[in-house]
Amino acid sequence: MITIGRATGILVLLAFSLLPGTSGWAAASHPAALVAGTPITMVAYQRRLRLLHALPLMNDPLRTPVPPVDAAIEQLIAVRVMTLEGERLHIRPTAAALRQAAALQRAEYRTVGGVGALERRGLLSPAEVQDEVRVTALGITLDQHLGAGWYDRAFARDHVVYYVGSQALDTPAAVVGHPAPNVTLRTLDGRMASIAGLRGRPTILNIWATWCRWCGRELPMIATFASAHPALRFVAVEEHGTASLVQTYLRAHSVHPPVLLDPAGTLSQVYNIDLLPTTLALDAHGRIRAIERGYLRGTDDLLRLARAAQEDGP
Repeated sequence: MITIGRATGILVLLAFSLLPGTSGWAAASHPAALVAGTPITMVAYQRRLRLLHALPLMNDPLRTPVPPVDAAIEQLIAVRVMTLEGERLHIRPTAAALRQAAALQRAEYRTVGGVGALERRGLLSPAEVQDEVRVTALGITLDQHLGAGWYDRAFARDHVVYYVGSQALDTPAAVVGHPAPNVTLRTLDGRMASIAGLRGRPTILNIWATWCRWCGRELPMIATFASAHPALRFVAVEEHGTASLVQTYLRAHSVHPPVLLDPAGTLSQVYNIDLLPTTLALDAHGRIRAIERGYLRGTDDLLRLARAAQEDGP
């Protein structure tokens, strides 16, 4: 399997498998997702899911913040979005990107005995191995040509609809300048909360997890900045943790902004966030003004987000 660290901060995992799944909960004739109105078939989804279950990476909670059922469909969608964007802009993989993609493939599949081992198990064909390299190289080339943020824009433009996964979704990814999609959250004491409920005041929204070491380093910095900027609301949304786990964590890390819980990881799925921590600036009308993926490097990053959240234009 190839893991691509995108300039956009998105981790795209690309793989192909020949074996059809035998899941009884969905008929193979039903689509697993739609991208720009074209279906991703259930058979393709079941094939991808079968491969993911065979790979140690997908069983490592520190590297994969979403379950395989969600990762499988996100990977297939990423392939389709990248392919469509390359066709729209007449961009093809460069020779250098193809070499880089092949090296990434060799490194990633080494953990399961190499490409040959996967071929012998019937999980990959030689043609699919080449397709994987090509699509990975296309993603690298698009990053180089278009810079940060292109994937989010393409994802939203392609009107992606999910029909499978632990959360079936019918909403575009988070896009700067657009309203923040609403997601239902919970407080630490079990009360309901939501993204829509944050409207009315500029807000800095940080998405984190207890297992994320960099997230833990970031929380006290955000809390210190928040105390000096009372006009802004600061909220940290914890992904996939239980209330008891998060409360135990926060007792050991007493300096932190107010925390909401997202135990199903729905926010990351709706917002197409595959890198933690991620921080968003929302204006008082609930529009996304800026997205910062990865660890905030200090006060300068927070000041930039604060200024963005306080913008009041259309």
